[in-house]
Amino acid sequence: LEVAPHGWRGWPGGGGGRPLTILPTALPSLLEIARCCDLYVVTQCGDDAVEAAVTQALHDAGVFDAGLNPHKVLFCETERGRGSMARQIEPVLYVDTSAQVAEGLLPFVAAVVCVATPYNAAALAPLSARLVVVDDLRQRFHRPAAAA
Repeated sequence: LEVAPHGWRGWPGGGGGRPLTILPTALPSLLEIARCCDLYVVTQCGDDAVEAAVTQALHDAGVFDAGLNPHKVLFCETERGRGSMARQIEPVLYVDTSAQVAEGLLPFVAAVVCVATPYNAAALAPLSARLVVVDDLRQRFHRPAAAA
């Protein structure tokens, strides 16, 4: 699973110096996945400061406490790197925002989910029959409350 850069806000040096935070709409799903799955988080970034900020955001949001192993937070500099890392990990499920990465993984990963964003909608349209496209992680991972 990857939490793509579009899932973060307040990049260091860009966002008025605000710390990175996980989008509130993604956090419940991310915590649930961390609790019940062998989760890897692959983030594309270009420097050590952003890597540290991502790690801190995961810590602050309680994702490590929910079960994410800090050694399974991985970083790369390119989209191609994300796809290569995913192929090495051999996940059962892969989540991304990149249509290019998602399409490249279709032959190798049992389930590929692509989260639609304003940045990738046009690229996802021709792939919608071949992979699961959601607007929000809750569409794929929401667990309804048990009836009392």
